Formats: sequence, C-alpha cells, structure tokens
Amino acid sequence: RTVTRDGRPVELTRKEFGVLEVLLAARGAGLLVTVTVTCPADSDFADLFVSVSQRRGSRVANGGGFVGNIDCTGEPQEVTVPVVAFGAAFRQGVAFATAELFVCDPNFECVSVTDTEEITIVRADRAAAA
Repeated sequence: RTVTRDGRPVELTRKEFGVLEVLLAARGAGLLVTVTVTCPADSDFADLFVSVSQRRGSRVANGGGFVGNIDCTGEPQEVTVPVVAFGAAFRQGVAFATAELFVCDPNFECVSVTDTEEITIVRADRAAAA
C-alpha cells in the first residue's frame, strides 16, 4: 500500500492504516470503528470514510460513517468513526469493512487509499474487559 504525493512515497501498512477495533453500540444500531491512519503533516484536509456489511441470515446489515477534517500529524494516529446501521442491526461476529482515507495538500492535489478486510465485531463491554 504505497501512494505517492509530490514524488514522495506515502507508505501505509495494515498497522498504519487499517481497521483495528470494531465495537458494537446501541444494541446493534451502530458500531464504533477505530482505524489507524498516517497522513502527511502538511495536508490541507483529510477525511476518513468507513463502511461495514454483515450477513444476517437472508438479510445483510450495512452501515457507513465518516470523520472529516482529521488533523494530520505525519505520525500514525487512531481515529474512531461512528458507523450507523441501515436496515438490519449489526451483531457480534464476522463482517466486512472498507476504510478510505482521502487527503489533499494545500495545492489541492489529492490522493486516497483504501483498506478492505474481514473484521470481527465485539460488544463494547466485552472489549473493555479484555
């Protein structure tokens, strides 16, 4: 996962950009998804979008959310994105998540990078006890 901006590589590993933790919230009406991002300190703005899908028998629970205006430091940082369910509620277990980081520099030269992976949703109270 390498993107280039102004001829400089911006490398993103799974640890630097990926879904780290997914917590079930509001009895499945939403999730809190923690993603680690690294974006250049001179970025003008950065937005993080997250979507999650989970099979629920014959139905599929879907949800999405975003956090805008991330304060880029050039260092890895955790960002928690609230994801609201559409239709069916989420439950504990396996799901599929996509996180997309969209970053622009002061000249409005923009790049985006996407991480897609299988995740495990856990209840917030159980994650805190672990």
